[in-house]
Amino acid sequence: REEEGGILGIGEYSLHTGLRLSSGPEGKIEKDLQDESQCKMLTMLPMRNWKECEAVPSSLSSLVAAIVPGHLRKLNTVFEISGLHIVGLSSVRSESDEWILPSCATCRRAYPCQAHPNAAEESRLALRAVFVDSDCQCSMILYHDTITSCVNVGKVLEFKDTPQLRKELLEGFRSALWRAKVTFRENDYHQVLELECRHLERFLSFDAANPDVSAAQLDLPRCFLGGGCPVAPLREVKRDTDLGVLSVHNIDASSVRALVMFNNVTLPDDETVQKEMQATSAMRIKRSVDCLLSGTSEPFQSKIRAAGPASAVTWLLRGPPQEVHHVVLMQTETVNEYAILSHVLVKPEAVDSVMSYYRYICSQQEDTEELSFESTLTPAKRIRTLRESMPTPSKTSGAWQDQ
Repeated sequence: REEEGGILGIGEYSLHTGLRLSSGPEGKIEKDLQDESQCKMLTMLPMRNWKECEAVPSSLSSLVAAIVPGHLRKLNTVFEISGLHIVGLSSVRSESDEWILPSCATCRRAYPCQAHPNAAEESRLALRAVFVDSDCQCSMILYHDTITSCVNVGKVLEFKDTPQLRKELLEGFRSALWRAKVTFRENDYHQVLELECRHLERFLSFDAANPDVSAAQLDLPRCFLGGGCPVAPLREVKRDTDLGVLSVHNIDASSVRALVMFNNVTLPDDETVQKEMQATSAMRIKRSVDCLLSGTSEPFQSKIRAAGPASAVTWLLRGPPQEVHHVVLMQTETVNEYAILSHVLVKPEAVDSVMSYYRYICSQQEDTEELSFESTLTPAKRIRTLRESMPTPSKTSGAWQDQ
């Protein structure tokens, strides 16, 4: 600072509790700040708080339907999708199956980094997750910070890609339905827009009590794109054996989600447990269950089965009556009998909230009204059409950006 031809107050400056700025021990320059908001870190790059930022509630299928191959357009609006189910994880690299990748310790990009040639190498998780709702599926990349904030893998991470780590990640992501904040990203290489996950958090847990999620139960526009995994009251499921397709509420899919509870029905011994002749330790287990979503006074009973090593099917053989599981099922050669693709135990304290939300999903699936776009519409025009079709809370949200 210059004053009357001289320089006053050369020295080290320190910030005390964000309220007073002083120079050195003599305190020749002091200024009381009127408000903490006047304190700014001038050397820190501004970053958006994706967790707290405002977002437009939307459905996954309507956003995927807004993407048009060959049309790139910068779309700045942040969207929030609730109730997503993750059905698979894979490597982000097409040439390998690595889940942990070497990264630049400075900028966290792929190592070696041209911008920081002398930076140290750091191992970080990067996964491609497949998200589904009732009408479609979409893969999005999840990076290290997002993954570790959602799934506790501290004890098994150790920056090594191990079977135990993969098991923990799969079980962790399958143990809940998720809420994601997403934006559109321009992929110049493939000349297409992509959905990018900016923030991910638990929406509904299968292993703990849940808060009230009724605020997220909006009548949002949907597009029937196929490839989804609808929620199914098993009483209402129809099957096409020739195509290998299950149909529920006029939605065709290769697999469905269901809530089932073990009952007291005892199946014949030769039907309950079958040994696989090709492998000494493999077993095929079948169990009778009640569907919790069929909604009648008398429970609707079905059979579910799983095959694999004894350690992988013990839950189905030894599970006590009244135990509830969230299962992903596909059809078999027998009517009202399903093969299990994945399963998650639903704790007693979570059953009511999960069942209530899935009944809301079923009511949405019964609505046959579909949002469709003309083939000539660009992504920006599709987003505007989507906005006009949304309920008031989404249509008037302050998160909308000019497209």
